[in-house]
Amino acid sequence: MTTAPASTRPLVWTLALPCTVSHGALYYAQPLLAVATEHATGWTRVQTGLAFTAALLVSAVFAPRVGRHIDRRGGRHLLSARDTPDVWGQHRPSPEPSPDAVQDVTTTLP
Repeated sequence: MTTAPASTRPLVWTLALPCTVSHGALYYAQPLLAVATEHATGWTRVQTGLAFTAALLVSAVFAPRVGRHIDRRGGRHLLSARDTPDVWGQHRPSPEPSPDAVQDVTTTLP
């Protein structure tokens, strides 16, 4: 493995530190997000835990392939492909909220 030139090391650390902190924040926030997801969707604690685990496994499976693609061709195509579902999702009508979910929110307000 080759080492990065000294001139790029500050850039690498500048990018690595926020990436590490953001991943840590997501992992520690998962139990809090799970509770909100359980209330919003009616899922059980096991289901939210399995969903988080499945997301980690999918990331682990695809990360090497995606990394090689970025190394060979750059990230432009992958970023464009990632944004496409976001654009489609903005034009799709959102479903009506569950009356139970609305009731839960209103009863917890002071």
